Amino acid sequence: MVELQEKHEKDSEKLRASYSRALTEKSAVQAELDAVDKQVFELHARFGKLRGIVENVKRNEQTLRNTVADHEQRLLEEQERFRQLKDWSQQFVNQANETIAETEASVNHRLLALETENRRLKIKQESLAAELERKTEEVKELTGICDELITSASANY
Repeated sequence: MVELQEKHEKDSEKLRASYSRALTEKSAVQAELDAVDKQVFELHARFGKLRGIVENVKRNEQTLRNTVADHEQRLLEEQERFRQLKDWSQQFVNQANETIAETEASVNHRLLALETENRRLKIKQESLAAELERKTEEVKELTGICDELITSASANY
């Protein structure tokens, strides 16, 4: 019986030691579990923040894409408007050049006609001046003849 009692005490001590180790391991495991829980909670919080940041980045990216598309559309419209204005101004310049060319041709034609008319009038004026000179000479001669006839007729009476 003493053996049994000693065996029982040894078994009890083993059980207490085993129980004590189990409690220590349980405490260690509980501490690790608490640490893992805390890390999971922190990780979940960081994940939530990152999810919010990613969603914000996606919204900003979409806004940026929309803005870029709007600006590209405006650029295309402005390029088309510029092309139209360029075409219109080119037509306007061409029309102005044609009008200038027509006006220059008309002015040159009119100037040539006026120069021709001026030469004709100068020739006519020279001709009339020569005729006037001749007529003046004729009048002088006739006046001289008339004066001689009057003088000779007065002498005869």
